Amino acid sequence: MTPNWEIDSVRVTTSGGVADPGQVNFTNFAPPGVDAKVSGVGDGYTVVLFAGPTGGALAQHGDASTFLTGDGAGYFLGGSINISHWRPVISN
Repeated sequence: MTPNWEIDSVRVTTSGGVADPGQVNFTNFAPPGVDAKVSGVGDGYTVVLFAGPTGGALAQHGDASTFLTGDGAGYFLGGSINISHWRPVISN
């Protein structure tokens, strides 16, 4: 049986302070602000982005991304993913 892990908090970052509506950079490594290495993952582990207006209305967005190996083990670089019907809220 493959374990399912849930990450409850997500940090959405944008370059230049503005993102295209509904577009996120799905990664856990984006220096200087994001470095969230996951321990205990190896070959064949994947990560998928789920998003929605509430925790009870989540849907998969984009394809699964494989965790890196070697020096990058514990990190994933899922790339830019468009999320329909979603705009980031930027607050100070």
